Order: sequence, then C-alpha cells, then structure tokens
Amino acid sequence: MSLFMSLVGMVVLLAIAFAFSNNRKAINLRTVGGAFAIQFALGAFVLY
Repeated sequence: MSLFMSLVGMVVLLAIAFAFSNNRKAINLRTVGGAFAIQFALGAFVLY
C-alpha cells in the first residue's frame, strides 16, 4: 500500500505542475519520464 501511495503522490505532483505550467507544449515528456525512471531505480536500489 505504501508503494501505491508513493506512486499516486508522484503522479499528483506531476499533474499539479502540468496544470500550473504556462507553456505545456514546452514540457519534454522524455526528460520527465527519464527522471521518474531514475528516481524509481534509485529508490528500488535503496529499499531492496
């Protein structure tokens, strides 16, 4: 359940940032996805 809440929290923060963005087309989704992948990998490494 804790993992699910963490994922929901990250998605909510991303949605808030997207909602308040002035130029949504300038957001590079590849960079955002890569950052989330790195964060997930580091978290998995630390926890397991």
